[in-house]
Amino acid sequence: MKTLREIWDELLDEPLAIIRVCGGHIEIPIPLSPEERYKRAEKIYQERLKEELEETYRGKIVAIEIESGDYFLGEDEVEAYEEAIKEYPNKTFCFLRVGYPATHFIGAF
Repeated sequence: MKTLREIWDELLDEPLAIIRVCGGHIEIPIPLSPEERYKRAEKIYQERLKEELEETYRGKIVAIEIESGDYFLGEDEVEAYEEAIKEYPNKTFCFLRVGYPATHFIGAF
């Protein structure tokens, strides 16, 4: 089980809100919205991973941990996630399909 200090240290990587308390202040992390997490993952992919991954891993799923920029590949989300949680068991990940604008497509062509 994690200590309160370990949890707090993980949260400190997030944006902060400052709250005034009795003349002083406390900084409290504000979790990113899903949209902001996706934007960060997309930026990491476009700027750092796209060129490296698309030639060899086109069509695979990449799980991106947005704080570190580390990534994990798999045939599907489950496989990529299983690789990712070995390194980061308490983090969330964004999933993209390498070389495609969407991870999944629903509907007719």
